[in-house]
Amino acid sequence: MNKNTVMFPCVAIGIATVVILLPVFFGGMPSTSAPKVEALSLESSGSIIVRTVTWSFLIAMVSTTMGWLLGIRMASLRKRALVCMQVMLVVTLVIPAYAIFYVWWQTWPSGTAFHAFVVEHGYLQLAIRTCLFCALVGWSWPIPALVASMYHHSGATLSVLHRLDGLSFVRRCMLQIQQDYKVLSSTVILVASLVAVNTTCFDLAQVVTIGNELRSLLASGGTALTAPALSFTGFFIAIVATLFLLRLTSEKEYTKSFGTKSMLPVLLFWFLLSGLPIVIALIVTNSEVFQLLKVYSGDIWASVRIAFGVSVCSILIFITSARMHTSNCHQHKFVATILDYLWVVVAFLPASIVVSLYATSWHLIGMDFVYRTPIILIFAHLTKVGFVASLAGRWVASNKSMQILSAIDITSSVPSFLTAFAPRLISAGVAVIGISFAISFGEVALTNQLSPPSANQPIAVALLHAMHYQRPQMVTSALFLLIIIAGASGVFFMFVQRKVASVVILFCIVSCSPVTPEALSNATVLGGVGRSDGRFTTPRAIASNEEFLVVIDKTGRLQRFSHDGSFLSSWELKLDGTGFPTGVSIDSEGLIWIADTHQHRILVLDQEGNEVFHFGEYGTLDGQFLYPTDIAFGKKGEVYVAEYGGNERINVFTREGVFQYSFGHFGNDEDGFIRPQSIAISPLTGNLFITDAGNHRIVERTPTGAFVQVIASPGRSQGEVLFPYGIIFDSAETFLVCEFGNNRLQRFTTQGESLQTFGGAGDAAGLFKTPWAVVLGRDELIVADTGNNRLQRLPDMMGM
Repeated sequence: MNKNTVMFPCVAIGIATVVILLPVFFGGMPSTSAPKVEALSLESSGSIIVRTVTWSFLIAMVSTTMGWLLGIRMASLRKRALVCMQVMLVVTLVIPAYAIFYVWWQTWPSGTAFHAFVVEHGYLQLAIRTCLFCALVGWSWPIPALVASMYHHSGATLSVLHRLDGLSFVRRCMLQIQQDYKVLSSTVILVASLVAVNTTCFDLAQVVTIGNELRSLLASGGTALTAPALSFTGFFIAIVATLFLLRLTSEKEYTKSFGTKSMLPVLLFWFLLSGLPIVIALIVTNSEVFQLLKVYSGDIWASVRIAFGVSVCSILIFITSARMHTSNCHQHKFVATILDYLWVVVAFLPASIVVSLYATSWHLIGMDFVYRTPIILIFAHLTKVGFVASLAGRWVASNKSMQILSAIDITSSVPSFLTAFAPRLISAGVAVIGISFAISFGEVALTNQLSPPSANQPIAVALLHAMHYQRPQMVTSALFLLIIIAGASGVFFMFVQRKVASVVILFCIVSCSPVTPEALSNATVLGGVGRSDGRFTTPRAIASNEEFLVVIDKTGRLQRFSHDGSFLSSWELKLDGTGFPTGVSIDSEGLIWIADTHQHRILVLDQEGNEVFHFGEYGTLDGQFLYPTDIAFGKKGEVYVAEYGGNERINVFTREGVFQYSFGHFGNDEDGFIRPQSIAISPLTGNLFITDAGNHRIVERTPTGAFVQVIASPGRSQGEVLFPYGIIFDSAETFLVCEFGNNRLQRFTTQGESLQTFGGAGDAAGLFKTPWAVVLGRDELIVADTGNNRLQRLPDMMGM
């Protein structure tokens, strides 16, 4: 057998082994080092599965009904118009579904009349879920439209015959459904499967489905085995979707119908269902994209390198697939078909199952370096785009004339293969590069869960944080880049289709040697991921006094610790809203004041968890809140409450919760804030030092709200800050800022001079991942190392 002939199957099998088979084999083994997480009951799993299936099929039925009718319309277009429409729909699919959902969601943000109406009447969840439904329909309808445009055979001829026979419109529709039933049902299953494995959209809308429930369990230290029913259902969905997708690819190719129709109705529906959110994102962005490029240039470049790596690997999969499918060797064709199925199955798995397999496998193999470099993301992203490359290779071999060339052995050598199949290889290769690059760049669910700690993480990580924490300017700027990338890939594809020019594949050497910053000495870790006592799931709110430390994480659980780290007690907060507290403080009497962010109130508890009183409600009037974030106590007994959500301000109350006055507004001028996250009171002057997180600065105000100064500017250098969240005075004249975006602490003087930065990105003791808050202990600093699901105690920093 020819050496070159054997090379292609070896490369294809090698890539599939590294990306899929090894993680599945080793990742499926139980881990003895993982924290114990209570397994999800069959009853709970059953309700989640039913909810997932219901949502998926409702969306699939609606999107298929609309998309199929529009696809039939597209089938009657002229060839050039048809190609333009198909490319436009592919570009729409490349834009992440969460982008469309988020833009629709932000058309009625907090503080608007519509938002106030739905909250007041208890329709908030209904409004969010309506947005979710419309967004997923708007994203998925191009799938049935594309299928119908390629596989619709009846054309104008059959329609004319039906009209001549005098059949009614309803009867003609029934006959059309009967003829297209096989492909139509396959399309419904395909769309439903894609919706079912979506994680990010349902996560943002707080609808518990298979994907985001598995994500939640993983964040708590569990694995895919923690919820076996959900994981089994995820695999079942992937297998069913694979069978139906490959059933579609086995259908005959598109046959041109007689007659042509206008493409205007299709364009109109595209604009209403999918294009309008894109236009809104482009309009809203304005100049914010320039700040994104300035602050996140390193993150964007990291995403570009990863996306290029994914594109290069995808091209290898594509070439090997095409070569094996065109081979005269039955064994090679069999291997190619098996790999097609394998790539499609893994693509339809919920992202959290892939994360669970990857998080375990490379540790067991003894190759931890893979998990700590961008290689892990390249491999993970290939699980979502590899099927595009594999099926593109299958498509190259599907042309009848190409099959004849293969049958007579004209393409036996590699050069003859490349020459004979050049037009199809070029067209499909460019499509594979564009789609792989765009999907990798915008992939959020895998990236956020697997991205190793780094000073420059992929932009998708910052994008997800921005969506969760209501920073629409940053989100629309990032979406602007995604849209540009998706559109550029589509234009490039059309250009090559028309010119049939040569394609140069750009190989990018991905930087795989992480730069580890210097860790703080003598740092000790308190807790770790988990839901048991003394462990945390995304701890965000912390506070301390002379007696104890309080921690609240994203499970809505409050835990108390002694200053030596011993666990004292815990209780579940009785919360009815759609999120959890982001701030907590302890007053001089030992009462625990909670910024109950998503319940729009301040909740005051005693040390046993009993409610003392609460104040505030949803609204923008005096004494009302949108999203309160932190509480601080003034020298004269004032209670300062920071608030964001479109009504950015600092509210001032008495200790009894009686409103006094407020200051600030949404904006970036001297009096403005964009998410004022935390407040620290100067021991000398009583002035407020406020972390103006969205403006990347610290603002000093007098107790009455008069502007004093701005400290720092956006950036990553010393003296600059990126999403400052926590702040605490460690002496009368210096304070520490906890930078969520820069994974570090930074010390400033009250005059605004930066003295030193501490820590950096990492998971070792003394390093941080998206730290949220910092407080003073007895003889140490305590940091909420949120992304690493732990606290860190820093005794050495007290004397620095």
